[in-house]
Amino acid sequence: MNDPLRDLQQMSAFLGELTDALAVTRDILPQRSEGTDRTRSVTVVLDPDDLPLSIVVAAGWQQRLSPDALGGAAVEAGQAAAVNRLSVWQQDAGQAAWEAVPDRLPDHDAAAATATATTPDLTLLVGDVSQVSPRPLEVLAEDVLTALDRAGAPSVPVQGRGCDEAGRVSVVLSRGGLISCEPDQRWAAAAGTAALNHALAAALSKARTDLAAAVRSAKEEAAGTDRMLREALALLVDPSKLRNP
Repeated sequence: MNDPLRDLQQMSAFLGELTDALAVTRDILPQRSEGTDRTRSVTVVLDPDDLPLSIVVAAGWQQRLSPDALGGAAVEAGQAAAVNRLSVWQQDAGQAAWEAVPDRLPDHDAAAATATATTPDLTLLVGDVSQVSPRPLEVLAEDVLTALDRAGAPSVPVQGRGCDEAGRVSVVLSRGGLISCEPDQRWAAAAGTAALNHALAAALSKARTDLAAAVRSAKEEAAGTDRMLREALALLVDPSKLRNP
């Protein structure tokens, strides 16, 4: 008969080994990755998180692109930079990680020996809750209901938006990279390359700042959910805490 706790311990040990294997790739991946669109009119440089560090338009771009295609070329350049990074991973880091990946699940005895938990409860997932002091049950229940309402609502993507000072260029980022780049077409056609690149840099900087704030907010919300879970588990582990004010 299967033992769910031992199965969980076995999988936890395997995931730990897999995480260690993937960590091998971290130092091998390039800190910067560069890509251009097919006309080589726009160059995008990405940071280690695949977020643009710069979006630069080459001089004479009007000879190769129409103003309405400029934004799409920026997105294409960002995608090319991401592909270039992936190519490095496949060639170098991928091989290193593959060699470190465990080729099978650990056996039950090994998993049980390395597992930190000895009782079949959810503290395997959230750690020790013996020192957690739950809030009054009615307060905790209200927060849980509010969290459930938010969970049922349509999810809002974590994005950052930015515009230059004059509102002539807008940039949208997600945690996955560049979503859109939209210059005012009429202005871009008449503007010099230096002015265009200045506007792109300003819009990108604000988008990165806005995305960082959105990511922090998402992490704070996730931390709140984790805190509620730990409080609920503390009550389940020690029901006497229900009597605490």
